[in-house]
Amino acid sequence: MTSNSRRISERLALAASAIALAALTAPSAHAASTPTYTVDVTGIHVVDWRYQTDNYPDECKAWVKGSGTATLGIRTTKPARYMLLAFPGMAPQLLMSKLGRYAGVAQRTASDWEDHAIPQTSACTPCGPLSEYGECSEPGPPLAPLHDCRRRNGIASAAVSLIEAGKSRERNGPAALVDALRVDTSVVARFPSCPPTQLTEGPGMRSENAREVSIVGPKVRRIRRLARGQKITLHGSVERSFAGGRETQRCSKPAGGAGYSECAVTDVTVEIKRVA
Repeated sequence: MTSNSRRISERLALAASAIALAALTAPSAHAASTPTYTVDVTGIHVVDWRYQTDNYPDECKAWVKGSGTATLGIRTTKPARYMLLAFPGMAPQLLMSKLGRYAGVAQRTASDWEDHAIPQTSACTPCGPLSEYGECSEPGPPLAPLHDCRRRNGIASAAVSLIEAGKSRERNGPAALVDALRVDTSVVARFPSCPPTQLTEGPGMRSENAREVSIVGPKVRRIRRLARGQKITLHGSVERSFAGGRETQRCSKPAGGAGYSECAVTDVTVEIKRVA
């Protein structure tokens, strides 16, 4: 299970608790006054990557070189419902009371991938009629790799949580520094034979899954002040890059030379409407 999936599973567990609490309090006037919202989430996660082994571009040595893009997209097909609930000794929490439905798509490209082997030519090997290497051959164009990077549907899910400045989500936990709406999205789709994630060769993608996005700023405070029928749209993004064995929070131009590097960007848009 990915870290995104684990976080979303934890939030879905909280959602189950919220639904149970709502059932217990439904007959009371308090339940009728509990702020309730519908939440739509749209997001895209894009990873641009580059990979190169040693020896490139030596014609007489083996090497691998390639680059490409991986894209995950998610959209709401049926909004989830959330309630703003207050628990003793804790900050009010935005908890899911009804699951939403989501559509997810995934696609990759790796058009310039080349897995170069040492050619059977006189310039690179002691080939010939009496050689154990066999007869020499004329160099030809590289074989097209048998990759499957086609667009496919993925299992998608999303969850949001509200963190108020100066408040803690847990008893005796650290206080939040700023108001934030945290958004987790997940689109699960397998690419067993598409670089850079392959069954045999390749380094594997560092940010294969969407990152958690924290939306901060004055607009987040408006969520609690929404009147029935009002809505608010919030946007957020997060970047991560990996190069030279190090991860940073900002994307930069990929460095040349051997190694693996990537730039990952997760963008989300959240529409929150108060319905009760």
